[in-house]
Amino acid sequence: MAIKSIVGQVIHDSRGDDTIQVTVTTDGGKTGSSAVPAGASKGAHEAKTVDPTKSVEFIAAEIAPALVGHDPFDQAGVDKIMIDLDGTPDKNRLGANTILGVSLAVSRAAAAETALAFQNAFNFGPLRQLFYGTDKGVGFFDIDAAGFDLSFAFAKLWSRQGDDEKA
Repeated sequence: MAIKSIVGQVIHDSRGDDTIQVTVTTDGGKTGSSAVPAGASKGAHEAKTVDPTKSVEFIAAEIAPALVGHDPFDQAGVDKIMIDLDGTPDKNRLGANTILGVSLAVSRAAAAETALAFQNAFNFGPLRQLFYGTDKGVGFFDIDAAGFDLSFAFAKLWSRQGDDEKA
């Protein structure tokens, strides 16, 4: 299994602003897409974003040539290649929006190859251990402790949905 193509395009987000959409196709014919906004927040310690038009150029000129032929199930390897291509600590050359868009599209294409729903492609080991007594899941992307913290935060947010309506 290998990545066959990666295509970026500029689309409009819900506010009408330009954003990047990335579509990855595997040699098995499955696709995965992701749209990532350029971001409105401009904190001093945040990863940097680039203009979506520039993202499309980076994908065509640098990222696609580096990743075509690579195994889409090797998410860590895909991400490392892009981080190395960027070469900056805050992703200011290729842009965090570009890197994240490609990364998510690759993982969605890999999930499509297995016929797993995207959310089931992840092994939340600590969470599975807590609820099911085993850290083995059906997915192929392992989530470490940092990812567990993120999933726990989302679970807490989901459990609070509707609290405002009850008050």
